[in-house]
Amino acid sequence: MRIDQATFVVTDTETTGLNPAGSRMIEIGAVKIRSGEIVDRFFSLVNPGLHVPRQITRLTGITTPMVFAAPPASEILPAYLEFLGDAVLVGHNVSFDRKFIQYEMRRAGIKGSLGPALCTKRLARRLLHALPSKSLQSLKRHYGVQTARQHRALDDAEATAEVFLRLLSAMRNESGVDTIPEILRYQNQRLYADRAMPANVRRMRDGILQTVPSVPGVYLFKSSSNVLIYVGKARNLNARVRTYFTGIDSHPYRIRQLVKAVRNVDFIPTPSELSALILESRLIKRHKPTFNRAQVRYRNFPFLKLASGDAAKLEWSYEILDDDYEYFGPLGNRREAERLVEIVGGVSWAESGQKESISAQVRAFLTEGRTHVLDHLRREMRREAQALAFERAAKLRDQVSFLEDVQSRRSTVASPVLDHNAVWIHEFAPGELTLYLIRFGRLAAEIVVDRGSWGARSDEVRARMTAVFRSDTQRPERYGKREIDEIRIIASWLFRVRDSLECIPFSSGTEPGPFAAHVMDAVSRAVAQTGSGSDSSSSSGTATRSLQARSE
Repeated sequence: MRIDQATFVVTDTETTGLNPAGSRMIEIGAVKIRSGEIVDRFFSLVNPGLHVPRQITRLTGITTPMVFAAPPASEILPAYLEFLGDAVLVGHNVSFDRKFIQYEMRRAGIKGSLGPALCTKRLARRLLHALPSKSLQSLKRHYGVQTARQHRALDDAEATAEVFLRLLSAMRNESGVDTIPEILRYQNQRLYADRAMPANVRRMRDGILQTVPSVPGVYLFKSSSNVLIYVGKARNLNARVRTYFTGIDSHPYRIRQLVKAVRNVDFIPTPSELSALILESRLIKRHKPTFNRAQVRYRNFPFLKLASGDAAKLEWSYEILDDDYEYFGPLGNRREAERLVEIVGGVSWAESGQKESISAQVRAFLTEGRTHVLDHLRREMRREAQALAFERAAKLRDQVSFLEDVQSRRSTVASPVLDHNAVWIHEFAPGELTLYLIRFGRLAAEIVVDRGSWGARSDEVRARMTAVFRSDTQRPERYGKREIDEIRIIASWLFRVRDSLECIPFSSGTEPGPFAAHVMDAVSRAVAQTGSGSDSSSSSGTATRSLQARSE
């Protein structure tokens, strides 16, 4: 079918998340194009049957009350599919919208196919080589397309339609594309034509890359004048660095520019990905390489500070001191800290039915995940709703949602920062365990052990743990931005890999010797479990980099 005879339906969806298996559609918008003009529109909010996450509301403006009265996807999709008919589906990053629609169809028991699809992002990559970003907002600016709102389904569908018509015209003029099969082939062809391999890339592949080890660490790209231009981290240095010098034509514009400038690569092996993350952050802030955009400066991250005693005094601070307060965090930003102080500090504890001190109740909420704060707010919300005070009930509902979100993110490291003393055991690869020794919230040492060397090294490992957790070690008097950045990295990484971690906390007053023995028993059990299902001839090569304390 010729393009001028075809009908296109440009579609956009708003959703509660990125994964259609666990998220839901909350809005769908579509516009129909025929003969180069928009001839019809389709729009509806969608009841997802669950709460709209706060971050989605901030992005789209769509709230849970807005979708509560909307019809579910099972009622909306038949009308949308009738609107789509046998038209060609179009979208910006269309695979995202297509997957969500297909998931919702399967949930509703609706049979059928969406047919072929065109993606304006893929088309822009092939037509607009010089445009650094191919996001919808970038394409709107490039073509002068204006809409009243962003991240709303119908508005974005209309903007995508305008962009699509301009891309369609460019394809027909520059490439002679004139039929639907031709445009489908065009969007799926290689991004750029083959080009001769640059001399620096050939030299890197044939020489320098052969020396990069396959271990965790930090890599440093340098220019022809030996100036550091980029710092990155990797679980596997060799594999990560090689990705820059393969498939170059498919890289984003800025990465292609980076590869063009690289003349040498240095690397710093580290015991684990976590220490690579910390080292990467420090090197970027120290050298501020040209091609690093993120992490160039230390950011302020707030912490909650809770006073001891019966009268709870909950505040927040950008620094950590060894004083009469306990510090919890870090939090995302100042607004989050202020809201936590406002909500938790404003709870009517006298009515909450708790006998313990106010300070103990707040601490229990922050450290143990106890829900009496949330339970109290939920009771208040139901009471206000029954009294028909819906505005107050909605405010309490938002507070509950906010606290649930904060509590879920804090569930991994729940202790006060200066009391975060523990050994975290992580199995990164079969037969290889990494022990992270955390002292006063920071990474004191890492011990990597493999099954083949564990028995011979147990005394060495025990001695290192005993030294780190000595009872006479002084708590630091103050943590500034540099130390707080490390604490943030550790907390974020522990949360990301939380499902593969075992934590053994070290309590004040515990003797380091018995504690080390307890950890050793846990490691021995983990090694034995690994050994029961893996090759017992594991090499002890890992042991050569197995014990490394980080020095300041």
